[in-house]
Amino acid sequence: MQTNNQSTSKLIHYKSKADYDKGVKNVVKEKAPELKKAAKEVAKKVGDIAETAAKASISEDAVALASAGKKLAVDAVATIAKSAAGAPVSNGPSEAQELKDALDEKLPINKPAIYFLEGLHLSTLNSKGGLEDIAKSFSDSEFVSWQDEDQVFEEIMRRGDNEPIVLVGHSLGGDAVVNLANRLNSIEGGFRKVDLLVTLDSIGFDNDIIPNNVDKNLNYILDRSFIFNDGPNVARDHQKTDVVNILRSEGHTEIDEASDVHREIYQEITSILDQNFMNKRKRELISLFQVFRSPDVTKVTT
Repeated sequence: MQTNNQSTSKLIHYKSKADYDKGVKNVVKEKAPELKKAAKEVAKKVGDIAETAAKASISEDAVALASAGKKLAVDAVATIAKSAAGAPVSNGPSEAQELKDALDEKLPINKPAIYFLEGLHLSTLNSKGGLEDIAKSFSDSEFVSWQDEDQVFEEIMRRGDNEPIVLVGHSLGGDAVVNLANRLNSIEGGFRKVDLLVTLDSIGFDNDIIPNNVDKNLNYILDRSFIFNDGPNVARDHQKTDVVNILRSEGHTEIDEASDVHREIYQEITSILDQNFMNKRKRELISLFQVFRSPDVTKVTT
């Protein structure tokens, strides 16, 4: 019911509950752009924090906090969109989903970097039971195309310094993994160490020299030469990098199918992961020992 001084009052009077609901929705619609902008700014800050954490030594707490911040930001956008529109109807990705995808690209990845890069994908030429089968043997591995080199680089840079890096490539994928090793051996790549680099009959012209950030390179090559196929690899610094050139009699599309090649690659990666597991446990024990040696803990125990 209206009063004589309603025009000067800050109170809004509604005739019914329906009018009230309608009024609230109108307010939300008016404020939605501002709220969405604010939510995205919060999301960006969360992403920046996560990116900073990724460049340092990543702890489980840092990952958990970044994930929680991301969820809150995504929920905020989803709530605003639902309130403003009345119902989440859209033919394309929602703003909340787009925000979630953007934040996923910022969050640190707390697992080993194990990438298998296949070569040119042609149904008539591709091998069967090749790199993809080896990749399936490791729960933390990724099987991607040689064209995904940039994406792989970005994902590796989101790992902590203590996570091992393993790069395996066949054909054009072999050329791509050497490119990746060189990119990681730079200021942009933080001079990251590559624990294992496996190249299977790489195709290219200028990737025969293996950079000194690579611990070990297994280079499987054909025992006969073709125009585009790389030859033996050479270490930039033989004291830092162990390069093993292995001649094979298979054809180009069969070299990554051989069971003994699978076994050798599997054993090398397993050894690296086992050593990484032991190193993590050692660091945890050292941290625990330091906690018990702290003065505060000593006072409590005594």
